[in-house]
Amino acid sequence: MVNSARAHRPICKRVGRGSSSYVHFEALLSPAQVERARTFAASPPVQQALSDAELFDGPGASRDRRSRVAWLDRAGHESDRETAFATYPAWLHNRLRDCARDTHRRLGDKWCPVGRDSRGQWTPRYEPMQYAEYGPGGHYGSWHTDAELGDADPEDARCVTVVLLLSDVADYSGGHFEVKLGGERGKASRVGLRAGDAVGFPARRLWHRVTKCNSGLRQSIVFWVRHNGKPPEGDDGDEDAAEP
Repeated sequence: MVNSARAHRPICKRVGRGSSSYVHFEALLSPAQVERARTFAASPPVQQALSDAELFDGPGASRDRRSRVAWLDRAGHESDRETAFATYPAWLHNRLRDCARDTHRRLGDKWCPVGRDSRGQWTPRYEPMQYAEYGPGGHYGSWHTDAELGDADPEDARCVTVVLLLSDVADYSGGHFEVKLGGERGKASRVGLRAGDAVGFPARRLWHRVTKCNSGLRQSIVFWVRHNGKPPEGDDGDEDAAEP
């Protein structure tokens, strides 16, 4: 019997060059898997875990970001994040993990320094997944990367980001995912995403944002892979190493 999750293969395309590039995964989830993911997102444990995702407290807090998010641990694994109140299913973790691994393979350890062992296999650690909802007026309009080079905050161990869209484009307006392909000063470009599509990119390198959602509900998932300890230095970014 064929495992449908394994049999489904997305169409992958690398866009950009060097550190400010990304991999577009068309149909990372099949239509049936998108429906399963939406059903999961609508479940009481996830909805009860949602909270405001403003970047700081006080006046002007919603200027940079306005959305609701839930932090979710993968089933059977507990993190040290106190705000992870629910778990997400193993099949969804497997799809996101495979997407992150393919991103690492295509972009190389130089830009996504997860690290490799003596056999050339990557050595990842996984953060809790973030499920996000952007209603009318919601956005993450501030240009940002998901980690900073040289800093010591826990988030700065992030090496690969995967953003997965769950909503049909007909279900909302605005809420575009945009990137800069020339670094912080690069020209903004819009990434066309449909339900089930994903984008994988270097967490510390690619500047990105979500524009204002004008109507409807935009649902997305963000998945991060961290390096396992100190990130490697001086890696040549070889993309041909063996993968598990």
